[in-house]
Amino acid sequence: EEKEEKSNDGHPKFTNLKPDFLETLDFIFYDTQKCSVEKILEIDEEMYLSENKGLPNSFHGSDHIPLMAYFNIN
Repeated sequence: EEKEEKSNDGHPKFTNLKPDFLETLDFIFYDTQKCSVEKILEIDEEMYLSENKGLPNSFHGSDHIPLMAYFNIN
């Protein structure tokens, strides 16, 4: 799905999920003069929150959720 989940400040609602910690720690930085964002892939918040008590687990080897985007190089 290509919908973007964002908090009120424009960032993902979270990129790190542990039983006692839920925060946005990861970002994608880019030079707007050299590339533009085509689309940002959604972080499926409901799936992560309902199926996981925290990361890492047997499906995700990291405690950080991957951020994915398509860029056009100018």
